[in-house]
Amino acid sequence: MATENVVVIRFTEPSKAYQALSVLKECDADGRIGLESAAVVERTPAGELRIPEDADNVGPIGAASG
Repeated sequence: MATENVVVIRFTEPSKAYQALSVLKECDADGRIGLESAAVVERTPAGELRIPEDADNVGPIGAASG
């Protein structure tokens, strides 16, 4: 049985979130972790969520499912 983990980290500086996403992508590329997907999620001043950057290694499943 495979173990899957979900990790949520909050940063006070947006640049730190982008840096962490870059490190996760590098670790996945090096084979140190298996990254299925990751994203930087921001809340706009209007309270809406937006995803300015992500990494999706699952393939067409996300696009196909909407």
